[in-house]
Amino acid sequence: MITVREAEKKDYKVWTAFLRKAEEGNPWQSIEWINSIQNHPAIHPFLLIAEKDDEIVGGVMGSIGMGKSITRFFKIIKVSHGPIITNNNVGDNLQEGTLRAINEGLLGKARDVGAFLVDVKSPFLWGSDIFAASGFTAERYSTPCSVIFDLTEGEETLFKGMKKSTRRSIRKAEKFGVSIEVVKTREQMSEYYNIYLKKIQRTGANLCYPFSVFESLMEEKNKIAVFFIARYKSKAIAGKGNLLWNNNIWAWDNSSLPEYWHLNSNRLLMWHSLKWSVENKYKNFDLYGLPCKPEGSGKHIDWYIFKTCFGGQIVRKLNYYVSIVSPMRWMLWSKLWKLRSNSALLQRISNYMIR
Repeated sequence: MITVREAEKKDYKVWTAFLRKAEEGNPWQSIEWINSIQNHPAIHPFLLIAEKDDEIVGGVMGSIGMGKSITRFFKIIKVSHGPIITNNNVGDNLQEGTLRAINEGLLGKARDVGAFLVDVKSPFLWGSDIFAASGFTAERYSTPCSVIFDLTEGEETLFKGMKKSTRRSIRKAEKFGVSIEVVKTREQMSEYYNIYLKKIQRTGANLCYPFSVFESLMEEKNKIAVFFIARYKSKAIAGKGNLLWNNNIWAWDNSSLPEYWHLNSNRLLMWHSLKWSVENKYKNFDLYGLPCKPEGSGKHIDWYIFKTCFGGQIVRKLNYYVSIVSPMRWMLWSKLWKLRSNSALLQRISNYMIR
């Protein structure tokens, strides 16, 4: 029998060992990620572990989205790149049973904390029937694909695999005098974070990470991220943050100042990210979060154009599932969200409330 319970600190070491061995292991499901975001005022992380015969066979790190004031009434549980399931499938459909148990555990957690919605971006492209049986609905997800780079090919092959226009842009950035440096000090991180904040304000993003998250990701005890700054005439004009796990790297944050976009610093940052990854013996680079095909318009097609210009292979990596735990609050939330979308003032207020 598979049981699911909330992990305690004494379980963290065992979970980390399990995650290191799991095929779908990633930084968003790590204890290091929990440590980094645990002081976020609007995000409360938790870890559920699934056990069989006192051995971990799976688990999931999720977060409870809780804003300030009235938004505390609208709690959402979100899971990114999880659950994580054992690689072993021992005759009794262990993987399927584990996924089923974890889904039930997530719904139980939602009821316990009063969340009205459970939102799961799963790294498994199988299991839609198991999610459905647990009360989840498969939803269309606009950016389920990644561009995967095989870093073992080396710098020269990776550079040749880019579009000619991309290689030209990188060379132009270097000729303009744009330089790239690895963030190592708190002062550098402050410069990076100021650019990040301006991006959040410009785009009206729904989630803003506090400075403590960026700082914590760099700490030696966590160390699951590397950050780069692009400079022009000594001024920080753009930054890029990548998450690290095992032999793999995921692009996480891109922030830049629009008035300097003509210098092509974002392309140069991506190229330096790939070079750094090769030099440090990583195997794969995951430029995730784009449509699988160049369809539609707006920011998603812009992401597709930018992320595919570096070469690599487009691979579907995520399926998206939602379970509505409280239909009444879901209806109310939907109406409020629609009002927010049509009001710049409400957007600014809600952005403040969820930070």
